[in-house]
Amino acid sequence: MDRGTKTPVQRQLISDKRRRKPVSLVRGKVATSQAAAEKIKAYVGRQRHRIFLAIRDAGADGLTDAEIETVTRIHGNSVRPRRLSLEKSGYIRLKLDRAEVVTRSGYRVWVAVPGKRLETIEPKRKSVSEPKS
Repeated sequence: MDRGTKTPVQRQLISDKRRRKPVSLVRGKVATSQAAAEKIKAYVGRQRHRIFLAIRDAGADGLTDAEIETVTRIHGNSVRPRRLSLEKSGYIRLKLDRAEVVTRSGYRVWVAVPGKRLETIEPKRKSVSEPKS
């Protein structure tokens, strides 16, 4: 068969590929992502608080993400978003001592911002109403 000649099946596949719209990979748009977000909502505040306490308790030495996982026993996929929210809120910052970072295998080290206190953010609990008689 000549390289330039396409079979009807090949022509149909090419045509189908051109008609397809690109898949959106935006977070929160997929039902499973939304379900996962709802499921974790009850734990987010407590995890954030535990991560902050671990970093604060480490003092000037700080903690890497891997060390935070070990100390708090929270999975890395949950540690990173909580740590990012703490950083954006100004509760923690990246340790800028280059000598210390180099001795920790080049990983980023996070330290608590002095004078900041993080209150536990507890989820609102649904009130149980009395059954109607």
